[in-house]
Amino acid sequence: MTGLDESATSQESVTDEKSGKPVTRSIRFPAYDLADRRFRQRAFECVRRAEPFLGQIKLVESDHAGPIRSVGGANPFDSPQKLHSATGSISVADIEQMNFAGYAAMVNNMAEQLLEAFAKAVFADLGAITDHVGNVVNQKDKTLFEQFKEGVMKVALDFDDDGNLVPKQLVVHPSVKEEATVAMRQVFEDADVRAHILSEREKFLANRKQRQLLSPC
Repeated sequence: MTGLDESATSQESVTDEKSGKPVTRSIRFPAYDLADRRFRQRAFECVRRAEPFLGQIKLVESDHAGPIRSVGGANPFDSPQKLHSATGSISVADIEQMNFAGYAAMVNNMAEQLLEAFAKAVFADLGAITDHVGNVVNQKDKTLFEQFKEGVMKVALDFDDDGNLVPKQLVVHPSVKEEATVAMRQVFEDADVRAHILSEREKFLANRKQRQLLSPC
């Protein structure tokens, strides 16, 4: 194996001792694996930034390959990591003539495939998590106002250190953006919702007063 470039992969033909038949064994090199990983990370980052919704999700680099603990507490919920792949093709002529447009079209097509796969996976996980914790609103025969009100009354509310409500992020289809904005404004003007927010704020402030710092000793 001397003389092989450590930044590449190679294949070695050997003879299986039991069967006596030739087999091909792939040999991988750390430098190649690292370069391949970095390329896939850059490709994923480009895809993530290209999609407005995915671009809002904070990216944390991790070597973890197991399930993700999406919900903690006494009734936890784990979301398995998913493998996404895309297939690209390019003509021999484009390669021979170094046709950049051909390469660009191939990469763009693969990016579109990954975007679709990522979006489906994200919304599938969101649906599974909300089903698990019970934050589900049946939208049948309900207006946006009624749906949003039910959602606000169900989900846990967040407050900052001063007790101000931290708004939840609302994701809707662009076609109903204006209608959703009006509906959400009406929700926070609703008497039931205002009373619910005040009650949750009192609980938050009461819990905050009871918090104690642990002694470092």
